Amino acid sequence: MTKRVAFFCLGLCLLIAPIHAQTISPKSPFICNVDFARFYFDQKSGYLEIYYGFYPDLLTYVVQDSTFLAGAKLITRLIETDTQNMIVNERSSYTIAKRDTNGAWYHHPVTTQKGYVLAFGDFRLQVIAIDSLAPSRRDSVNMRLTLAPTPESPAFSDIELCKNITPSQNRHDLFYKNGMEVLPNPSLVFGAQNHPILFHYVEIYHLPLNKKMKIERALLDYAGNTLRKKSKEKRFQQRNIFDVDKFTVTSWPSGTYYLQYTLKDRQGNALARTRKKFYLYNPHLRAPHEAQDSLAIARLLRDLNALSGNELDREFRRAQYVATDQEIKMFAQLQSEQAKKEFLANFWISVSRGRNDWLPIDRRQYLE
Repeated sequence: MTKRVAFFCLGLCLLIAPIHAQTISPKSPFICNVDFARFYFDQKSGYLEIYYGFYPDLLTYVVQDSTFLAGAKLITRLIETDTQNMIVNERSSYTIAKRDTNGAWYHHPVTTQKGYVLAFGDFRLQVIAIDSLAPSRRDSVNMRLTLAPTPESPAFSDIELCKNITPSQNRHDLFYKNGMEVLPNPSLVFGAQNHPILFHYVEIYHLPLNKKMKIERALLDYAGNTLRKKSKEKRFQQRNIFDVDKFTVTSWPSGTYYLQYTLKDRQGNALARTRKKFYLYNPHLRAPHEAQDSLAIARLLRDLNALSGNELDREFRRAQYVATDQEIKMFAQLQSEQAKKEFLANFWISVSRGRNDWLPIDRRQYLE
């Protein structure tokens, strides 16, 4: 077993705002990102890791004794699909106490994770995240997942996409794995303005011993075309191993992409494969259809340049009903007014073309 099991429980803390304390309320909705990865544990069970991320600048604060206080509460539930039994129902809290909101911490997401050993089966994962000082501000995620036995033939775990992976000997670190600190990115958003390097971790099981095998890692666009590929050949001395690597992802336009792992034998036959979806936000690059819209984008930017930061936030709050979940997450990570203006310009161009089940929507008409 290559997976080190480490259960984590956030310290429980209930924040109660003093009656006369100054309250600072964010303008944008509260957002919690959730992702998960499944790993081999033993012949009867798997190991599920759940990753959580939320943004300090989207929390409600009270100022008491020159200290900014805030917090988030997380409720995690796992329900068996067949029996509807709730096998996990945990509550945890994360608290913040800072002297000011000018530090880098205020604009960088807080990340945490939990781990569970589960018998094989089908489950529904429910996560509810609550702004501790404004309980009506909350976000929720519902996902279906399956933990299944790994075959006796070679197989991959899920791919864990990460902000960073560094060597570590601190086994008490929440993010410790096999001699490394593996820091997940539950938003799955990468790019020049947030995480320009896509770090990744995966485990490979039931490898044939002393046979030359090839591990391929590839970046794919939404259509499945290969953009970049790395590979290495090796004779493995262990049945179960892990692999870490990274890609710089600032050279492709904003959009949906995949990271794919493939295990091949000497003849080039694929023995196992897995992939993980992620998103790029690179506003300095234009997709081909966006280049054709350059004049329309320029006109939108002229209108947006007249708006303040609060007005930009207000506009996207009104527009979020026609935005995708990923666009909402992307906007929450933007810090500068210029980045928000560029995002909104491209967003309105995309919406004006029509997408999914929506008819084309004009910005001016929508906001009237």
